[in-house]
Amino acid sequence: MIQISIDDIYKNSKDQRDEAEKKLKVKRGFIKNMDYETFKNVIAIKSERIFLQRSEPRGFKFDEFNKSIIEQFYYYAIGSDKFKGSIWKGIHLWGDYGCGKTTLVLAFCEIINEISGKIIKTILAKELGNSIIRFGIEYFVSRPIFLDDIGREIKELKNYGNLLRPVPDLYYLRKEKGAWTFQTCQKPISDLEQVYGKFTTDRMRAAFNEIEFKGNSRR
Repeated sequence: MIQISIDDIYKNSKDQRDEAEKKLKVKRGFIKNMDYETFKNVIAIKSERIFLQRSEPRGFKFDEFNKSIIEQFYYYAIGSDKFKGSIWKGIHLWGDYGCGKTTLVLAFCEIINEISGKIIKTILAKELGNSIIRFGIEYFVSRPIFLDDIGREIKELKNYGNLLRPVPDLYYLRKEKGAWTFQTCQKPISDLEQVYGKFTTDRMRAAFNEIEFKGNSRR
């Protein structure tokens, strides 16, 4: 019978913890060597390109509502302790329709993708159910995703006779994997309990930093 000493157990446990921490840092990814002014200008340029794709040729305006959010996104991206939350959680950006939530997160995700080499997949919430049926839920369980405008998706649908609840089912599995998620919504997580139930919103609170995007529609 092979016996392991207490010292070996301690060392092995520490090594396993350190390896898990190393993997977490790789999974999360942080931007290096980009100052705030450059980050801010890139956000503006990418946002203007997104406007053009929507046939809305217009400039990006920095104002009292988006400046603080862009600043927080920068601190989050570089892993700074100036970020007002946990750099290990995802972001739940909520606010009124048309205030610029989607554009800002899309531009931010592009920066993350280009610098870190990650691919954050963007999914419209209203297409989530059909996407899960098409690709299978496992396709979305571990990969980084940006889920745009949650609350507008089909809440329940049938998949080969089985009941599918797209958001609760997906978030249950993603929480177990520690998957990295961004989402936009018109409501804070506390207001989503009546939609998804306490179990799901508790998991959302554990998985997200909540940031409110104030201001009215910019459209």
